[in-house]
Order: sequence, then C-alpha cells, then structure tokens
Amino acid sequence: MLTAADLTGATLNQFMVQAQVKEAQKVINTEQVIHLSPQDADRIFSLIENPPAPNKHLQEAIQRHQAFFSEKD
Repeated sequence: MLTAADLTGATLNQFMVQAQVKEAQKVINTEQVIHLSPQDADRIFSLIENPPAPNKHLQEAIQRHQAFFSEKD
C-alpha cells in the first residue's frame, strides 16, 4: 500500500481515505442507480408521457382514497 501511495504522491493515510471513498461510491452506485438500455429508457419515458388508462383495480383504489380523505373533512 505504501508503494501505491508513493506512486500517486499521497500519504498512506490520504491513499487509504481515497480508496475508501472510491469503494463507497461504487457501492452507492451499485445499490441506488438504475442503469437502463436506451430502449428501456425510451419505454419508461413513453409510459410517463402517455400513461395507460386506469384499470378497474386502480379506479377502485382511487375511489377508496377519495372516500377516506373526504370523511376526514
């Protein structure tokens, strides 16, 4: 490790911290970032811009939601 730190011009402590930060960023990227193909991204954007009509179950859920919140008024 000391050799690697020397080659980068960093102290051993700086090198270790930089390595930990890189590893943490890799973990965050793996766990929190969704990577899509261009086709998948186009499909998602298309569905956001042109959502399908609500089905029966969604319409019933909307009615229950509206009824629940109108009772509290």
